[in-house]
Amino acid sequence: MKRTVSFIFLILFTLYSHAGEGEQVLFKAHYIATLKKYDDEKNHKTEEMILEVGRQQSKFYSRFKAERQHIIDSLNAIGASTNEVLSAIGKIPTPKSSYYVWRNIPKKDTLIFADHIFKRFYYEEPIERQAWKVIDKDSIILGYNCQKAVCKWRGRTWEAWFTSQIPSDAGPWKLCGLPGLIVFASDESGTFAFEMIELKKGNGEKITLPDLNKYIKCTREEFMKEVKEAANDPIAYEKRYGLPGKAWGPDGKPLKYKARTPVFLDK
Repeated sequence: MKRTVSFIFLILFTLYSHAGEGEQVLFKAHYIATLKKYDDEKNHKTEEMILEVGRQQSKFYSRFKAERQHIIDSLNAIGASTNEVLSAIGKIPTPKSSYYVWRNIPKKDTLIFADHIFKRFYYEEPIERQAWKVIDKDSIILGYNCQKAVCKWRGRTWEAWFTSQIPSDAGPWKLCGLPGLIVFASDESGTFAFEMIELKKGNGEKITLPDLNKYIKCTREEFMKEVKEAANDPIAYEKRYGLPGKAWGPDGKPLKYKARTPVFLDK
């Protein structure tokens, strides 16, 4: 990407004033996320994620999750049948992740994390900017001059590369706080990684906000407990919430599951 684009970003950050919730998207960073959902998985999964960045606010989410949800909402709005909806979303790859992270929403220095297990949950927490240590090591990534930084945060050691050519302290997932956009990050164990593959200017759209009426509010600890219970016994989990048999087969019998241990980004 040409250096002139970085100069445009500098101008945009200067001209745009804080507009409260729903800031205009200045740019979108696309990442390939590499992850393991359960500790018994031998191979990593990959997922294309998008980071939308405003002057202060940001939103991080799965590209295919968002595309599927847009189709579902659009077809439901015109009264489409279940089969029509399933047929339409079947053309979009199945997302590996379903979580969203909003930063500086609903207010400054607050983060919203939302995810869909069998039910939708969300929690709010203060934004914790990682205590990064910038290392005297540089590299060129996607044509940008980048510096290395490391930190220990919530049970993991992270390595990140950031570029001050893009003046934003944002990054993928909950990673933030560096003097430039994070273009690559991975944890020391090799379980998780985020690699930027593309950077686009915003086209006038705004960061969409979460409809929290559709979610159950909880704490981070409560959410992690829900994920563990759903992984260990999906049938019992469904019964507890009175859900309509997503863990049951077409013959009406429970699907066979083995107890699994989920892997969390922040332990």
